Amino acid sequence: MIPFFHPHFELKRYQTILTIAWSTLLFSLDTVNHAESPPTRITGSLPRTIETTIRGEVQRRHIPGIAAAVVQHGKLAQTWCIGLSDIENQIPVTKKTMFRFASVSKPITATMVMKQIERGQLSLEAKLSSIIPNIPAHLGEITIRQLLSHQAGLRHYQANALQQPLHHFTSTSDAFDYRSQAPLLSKPGERFGYSTFGYLVLAVALEHIEPTPFIDQLRNRVFLPAKMKTARADHLYELIPHRASGYFRSLNGDIRRSQPADLSAKIPGGGLMGTIGDLSSFLAAIQNGDLLSQRSLQEMWTEQKLNNGSNSGYGLGWHLGLHENQREVYHSGSQPKTSSLLYLRPEMEVGIAILCNLEQIHFLPLARAIAKLARP
Repeated sequence: MIPFFHPHFELKRYQTILTIAWSTLLFSLDTVNHAESPPTRITGSLPRTIETTIRGEVQRRHIPGIAAAVVQHGKLAQTWCIGLSDIENQIPVTKKTMFRFASVSKPITATMVMKQIERGQLSLEAKLSSIIPNIPAHLGEITIRQLLSHQAGLRHYQANALQQPLHHFTSTSDAFDYRSQAPLLSKPGERFGYSTFGYLVLAVALEHIEPTPFIDQLRNRVFLPAKMKTARADHLYELIPHRASGYFRSLNGDIRRSQPADLSAKIPGGGLMGTIGDLSSFLAAIQNGDLLSQRSLQEMWTEQKLNNGSNSGYGLGWHLGLHENQREVYHSGSQPKTSSLLYLRPEMEVGIAILCNLEQIHFLPLARAIAKLARP
């Protein structure tokens, strides 16, 4: 029997509903969007120009609902909420809409790790064997730096985890124990290998340094200082007000409901959720120095080298790049129900956050276009 909401379950009615939704919302939500947006620091015609750019992406990619924000010089400049949070019930995206963050969770967790380093509770070069008692021997030599930079040699996802998307873990330790015996794919520091599991290991290390659940540490040391008022861990079975429904596009282009997925095995690296206001507040706190010192940020935004001295293309919790001869720092995310992006141009003091409820959307080109328009 095919379970309800399976990706291959026929839900063709969504295509018709979504077509109607686009034809009405892309033009009729202007009043709603501007009524909910805070007073803008972007002047002249730029807010409308940026909105037109975002709406163009919505139409081109057939995105049901999207929220985006621009942060300049440590302050929220503008927020846009466009489309539907829930197609079936015709619920619009608002500033209260709760989206999954997906892998945008990683720079948030990395910030928590760096805060503990600033407090002297942890070191980037500390080995897991010195932090986690009785850790499997093959994991003991991995350092905090290697975990943050995806050089630990750990697997990303295991096949059995992908086959059990509804398996629920009650703690980070339980999720760690479930996967800790898997052999390494390479020696630590030998190559770059993206691993969400590595960020779960970081959370376990944090819980051994401070005997408080990871999500509580994150709330006290990141969410509260950054004024991320509604950010939290996603839980599949809890009733979460304003939670966005999620969608994917089938091979024939139809919009279908996302498959349910329990994120309890990857909360630190892909299981957080919140509003566009939460992400924009995080960016503002990063720009203002409310979370980390400039020294810590520069450490995170420095490309990490492999054992052989070659560059990895990744910092500590952030992707790094150059665009139009300017540094860019970012992280994207995609999983069932969502696609996301955090984007910073440090020299311009511009940050962009994007959340939507359609899977597999790559937002880096859109963020670059918005940054160019918002350039001081």
